[in-house]
Amino acid sequence: VEIQSTIVDQFDRGVRIDKTPYELVSSRAAAMPKERIREFESLFYVPRDATPTLRTRVLHRRSGTTLLESTRRGSPMPAFQYYLVVLSREPDRLKFLKTLPSIESVAAFEDGGRKVLYNRVSFLQPKATSLPLPSHSLTWTSISTLLWDQIDPARVSPAQQAAMIDWLHWGGRLIVNGPGSLERLRGSFLEPYLPVDRKDAVELNASSIAEFNDAWSVPASKNAASIALKNDQVMVGVRLEPKGSGYFIDETSQLVAEGTVGRGSIVVTAFSLTDRAVTSWPSFDSFLNGCLLRRPARAFEQTSMSTSTERRVGSALGNQDPRLVSNLRYFSRDTSRYGQSSGGIQSGWSADTVSGVGGWNDTSGTAEAARSALKDAAGISIPQVGFVLRTLAVYLAVIVPVNWLFFRLIGRVEWAWVAAPVIAIGASLAVVRLAELDIGFARSRTEVATLEFHGGHSRGHLSRYNALYTSLTAQYSMAIDEADALVQPFATGKDYEPGAYDTVHKVNLRRGRTIEMDGFHVKSNSTGMVHSEQMFDLGGAFELSGDDAKGWQLKNGTTLTVNDVGVLRRENKIMQGGWIGKLRAGQTKPVHFRSLETQEQYLPEWNKVATFGGASDDGELRLRALWSVAVQHLELDQGEVRMVGWYDNESA
Repeated sequence: VEIQSTIVDQFDRGVRIDKTPYELVSSRAAAMPKERIREFESLFYVPRDATPTLRTRVLHRRSGTTLLESTRRGSPMPAFQYYLVVLSREPDRLKFLKTLPSIESVAAFEDGGRKVLYNRVSFLQPKATSLPLPSHSLTWTSISTLLWDQIDPARVSPAQQAAMIDWLHWGGRLIVNGPGSLERLRGSFLEPYLPVDRKDAVELNASSIAEFNDAWSVPASKNAASIALKNDQVMVGVRLEPKGSGYFIDETSQLVAEGTVGRGSIVVTAFSLTDRAVTSWPSFDSFLNGCLLRRPARAFEQTSMSTSTERRVGSALGNQDPRLVSNLRYFSRDTSRYGQSSGGIQSGWSADTVSGVGGWNDTSGTAEAARSALKDAAGISIPQVGFVLRTLAVYLAVIVPVNWLFFRLIGRVEWAWVAAPVIAIGASLAVVRLAELDIGFARSRTEVATLEFHGGHSRGHLSRYNALYTSLTAQYSMAIDEADALVQPFATGKDYEPGAYDTVHKVNLRRGRTIEMDGFHVKSNSTGMVHSEQMFDLGGAFELSGDDAKGWQLKNGTTLTVNDVGVLRRENKIMQGGWIGKLRAGQTKPVHFRSLETQEQYLPEWNKVATFGGASDDGELRLRALWSVAVQHLELDQGEVRMVGWYDNESA
């Protein structure tokens, strides 16, 4: 059978993709053993302006007959809301998370309506041999946090493992709950990324957690707000030993450790969050907000008898800002558009008003820069006046004097009238052909792409933007040899709106071992654009090693040769840069950092790179707009290092 998934409106009509004349239908083949139950993932793209109604059909592959159909009304989450997924053998022990102010803020909407719900706490019930987690890397973007509570990691499928590791590198946060969970993860796919090793078990009493209590307990005027342990009462814990990038979080008495994984992080507790003394701790919400979720400190003020206001201390982020809840960021999705202010916060990362951060975005700064580069390189120029005049002169000469003279010589002047329509048709075909030659092609494909990766990780996020030109109306099909890719039509302009009589075409995204999209319709003498994303295997990783005393080295362990490489970093609020030039596959080169005089994120060597130049009239692809987004518009955080270069290979 075949499973089809699509978004429909209240009249059961397909919903058009934003700013395009296309509807998207996602389908996949499904093998159904007789009298057995199987579960399949369905993939939906929800257009920005749609109230999602999800329709799923099961079709007979040969006859196309509908065997089963279901329709479910979706409930769109606000841009600032994300899932906190709990993987627990005993989820009832963690149900209290749903009611904490860190999850459900006490701040109300400006209109006095419902409260701000930062996270939807989702308790995924483990099955006999599997976990109900997404197996597609790019479908984790609505998850901000994952809490691991003594679940057997063997239940995570290889596809889910790869998706989780990718999610971590691009900003996900994993909380490992206590000694039991840490022990279960020993030898698992997550062990190389854990910030600590588990040593011997310990008993935690009132004196051993005194410093921790002082740091994370909120002063209370009536009731004690610290963890209450009597003299003879203990909590079971474990001694942690940091490894790799791991370190103990300040003022936690070495009971909580954290480590970075790309942009994301893993935090491990030496005690169980479900211990009765912890769950009854009046200040647990403060600990969750500031230590486990690493969000800015809050201040609460009573404004009336029934409502309170909440503000973030030392943060420019508002209570309904998606960047407060999720740290997930993709270069192709979350960069601000030119002239759009990010408020001087979050290093210039932008938050979309509909999808928040991490969502598919055809109007981000990167998408707009790619669209501009494609239009400059693949735009169709009108033939020159000289070409038009020459063609017209030849046509008039053939249809009038030459036509008349030929039939005059053979004594059949009256036949000139019969020949005139034939000459006109032939001339039209010749003009079309000559115009194609004058422009330079009948069909063309131009592509620009961004590849974002994190040091030490062998997979990168590849976003491709293709422009397809045809002189005659044509339909295109395309395929990507990766099962976790996504592809759909890309708007040719951010202000595009179809006319009343424009045809809306249906494109089909077929998912299997490869991803295929067919039915992409491009009108004659026009350009259609396609946007695709996938996690791309680099064949290795880029790694920066060393220190200021011994010197720095950048190793290219991938199969790609990168041109005009520059490395930028911000150290002690000082901008530094190092020029490398060409970095071949498998090559290691020294990086000599120097302070940049202007303190801008810019290396003067880039001035000599033609590819990073502005638009030109020679039809060559220029990456100036994309380079500007990566180098100048996206600020570096303290301690962050960024490598920028370009790669040219049509087969990649």
